[in-house]
Amino acid sequence: MKGFSKISFSLLFVAFLFAPYALMADIAPLQATGGAVAAKSKHETIRMASEEVTVRLQKASYTVEAVFQMHNSGETTTMRVGFPKGDERINPELGGFPEFTQFHSWLDGKQVQFSKENDCWLAAQVTFPGNATTTVRILYEANYYRGTYASYIVGTGSLWKDSIGKAVFIVDGSAIGGSTGFSAGLNAPNSRRLLTEEALRIEANDYAPDPKAVLGVQISCP
Repeated sequence: MKGFSKISFSLLFVAFLFAPYALMADIAPLQATGGAVAAKSKHETIRMASEEVTVRLQKASYTVEAVFQMHNSGETTTMRVGFPKGDERINPELGGFPEFTQFHSWLDGKQVQFSKENDCWLAAQVTFPGNATTTVRILYEANYYRGTYASYIVGTGSLWKDSIGKAVFIVDGSAIGGSTGFSAGLNAPNSRRLLTEEALRIEANDYAPDPKAVLGVQISCP
């Protein structure tokens, strides 16, 4: 693992303005506003009952697998669901958002296509049966920004009904030889952090993320 014998991780939840190159995030309900696609306010009946996000660090890229359990306590609803790959609030002078190298998605185990709406959103038409739970799974790969930075937008999870029932975030560095240092922060009541030589796990129950919250990962190699 030449060049990666000493790896340092710095994980923190920060305002997206300080992490402008975040790729992908929690799914969000969408609406058309003046011909443009944007996130809508909190959904009235669909809650993110749980999510588990696993970031696996490789030498030149990283993969993210996210599994969401979405419970609809109301009537059957069909709507546009978005997966943000950037943030429309960012100053365009900062540059464009890095593209993912692969992206796959499933709805209750069946593959579904998320199409590119604009530079900030991927979207798909999703039906959530009434009084039932729907599983959405996302898997993607992306290159590090400037070779060392990766991030995941968490704040869009706040757009569903109530809080997130259970949120789990895992960063796995085993493929690049483990870690020599971790720094982590999660502004969530009753959160737990479990550390090993190679991985970090953060758990939170009834998690209500700040709308701008981002999970960032910084790796460095001397």
